[in-house]
Amino acid sequence: MSGTTVTAAILGAVALISASFWMAHDKPAAPVPARSNTAAPAAAGTTTGRAPSALAASQPVTGDVCLPPLREAPGPSRDEQVRTTIRTVLARNMDVLALAGLSQRGDEGAALALFQQVRPCSNTTRYLDSMEFSIDDVSFIGAAGCRRLPAGLLANPINILIPAADAGSTAAKLLVLKNAPTVAAVQQAVGAASARDIAALLATAERYGKDAASAGSASAAAWLAQAYLTGTFGSKREQAAYAITYEMNQALQGEENRSRLRYLYGRMSGTDLTGVRSMLDRCRARKEAEASSVLISPFR
Repeated sequence: MSGTTVTAAILGAVALISASFWMAHDKPAAPVPARSNTAAPAAAGTTTGRAPSALAASQPVTGDVCLPPLREAPGPSRDEQVRTTIRTVLARNMDVLALAGLSQRGDEGAALALFQQVRPCSNTTRYLDSMEFSIDDVSFIGAAGCRRLPAGLLANPINILIPAADAGSTAAKLLVLKNAPTVAAVQQAVGAASARDIAALLATAERYGKDAASAGSASAAAWLAQAYLTGTFGSKREQAAYAITYEMNQALQGEENRSRLRYLYGRMSGTDLTGVRSMLDRCRARKEAEASSVLISPFR
């Protein structure tokens, strides 16, 4: 398959998570259907105070997406901590195989450094996105170094991140969320993976994205909302996108979140909003039930 065909496939995949989602939309919000004993999704920038129903508390539904409390918005402080971790690894000037080995043992800095450095090595790696944790002066691996890396890491560079993600790295989980769909699109375009493999990669992106969001990453929550809106994981789930964005707006007030919520609100039918309201009711009920114990991710 030609490079042009592969590029077109990747551009199509990237377009699934469209920047238009983040654009401001000034369409007025329609009235939300009322329902007794429940808390209705409010217009952007407002809060709700009514308690969820007891029935909702006892009826979790498969497919619910409940956003846990966000600790903070993405910011220079958190990102700089990650970059410091990467720089510490790079300062050791390790051989590429040593760096790869360290990443496969779950070292966050090694995984994130290698994930950035490996970009020139294959058709798959050239489309990787590490922008939130990139270091401007980092050098890419040369052709000789690329040839020394295990073929499995070049064919599916998400495997560089998985051990660190499994060890608890939120940064690695976020990069899995952002990049696994792109890797899946490349593999599909060149015929390098089966339908089952593609589905597994997309499920991996969703699972680690949920983990990152449940760890308090607002960036992961925003990417999840985009992915559900555009159908990145295989099917569109606009109610889930709205529910995540609504909870983000509650926790992180600001024009950007209000703009996202207005856009999604304008896409919701009355039936959709009723479904979102029920999901939010169940999520709040479960949060209240768990309030006296250590937070358990409502994604699971």
